[in-house]
Amino acid sequence: MFGPSNRAWHLDMVDKVEYSQRMYDTAKRFRDLCSDIPDEWCESIGKQRLDILLKKIESNLMRCNLNNFWSVLQ
Repeated sequence: MFGPSNRAWHLDMVDKVEYSQRMYDTAKRFRDLCSDIPDEWCESIGKQRLDILLKKIESNLMRCNLNNFWSVLQ
C-alpha cells in the first residue's frame, strides 16, 4: 500500500527518523492508549480476540526499529 510504486512522495532520512520516533513513542504508550477503548467495543469483539488484535498492532508498531521495515518503503 505504501510501497514506492503506490505513492508520489519519497522517503528520506528525515522522514525515517521522524516517523520512526512517532511509531516508537506510540508503541511505548500503546497499552495505555488502548485503555480508553469503550467497553462496548471490547464486548463486541470479545476480550480474547481484542487482546490478540492489540498485540498484533503493538508488534507491527515495534517493527519500526527494524531496517527491513523501512527498506520496503524506500
